[in-house]
Amino acid sequence: MRTRIKICGITCLEDAQFAVHCGVDALGFMFFEESKRFIDVESARDICQAMPPCLTKVGVFVNASKEQVHHAQQTCGLDTLQFHGEEGPDWCRQFDAKTMKAFRVGDAETLESLDDYDVNAWL
Repeated sequence: MRTRIKICGITCLEDAQFAVHCGVDALGFMFFEESKRFIDVESARDICQAMPPCLTKVGVFVNASKEQVHHAQQTCGLDTLQFHGEEGPDWCRQFDAKTMKAFRVGDAETLESLDDYDVNAWL
């Protein structure tokens, strides 16, 4: 199995092009306005359109609305949706894309809940 590399927090075309030149498999775009690496959907779209088709494009969301996620997914052509907030299992199932869910592990109960999430990856 080959290690796949994702660079998250891309905010400009030059950084995206350099990451691709270095051989990354995926780029992550932060659609969480409170992040210092936040990017608006239109700017992310412009970067995504300039990338090779084999590159995986990941949208990172924190407690976003379904409409916000769909808008970013459709506008940018996102391949994967990565959730970092309080999104529950049903929330993660409703999208037609690969999904990843991040967890803050504080106790065994958090680990036991992982099986409730039908996602492609846990973080």
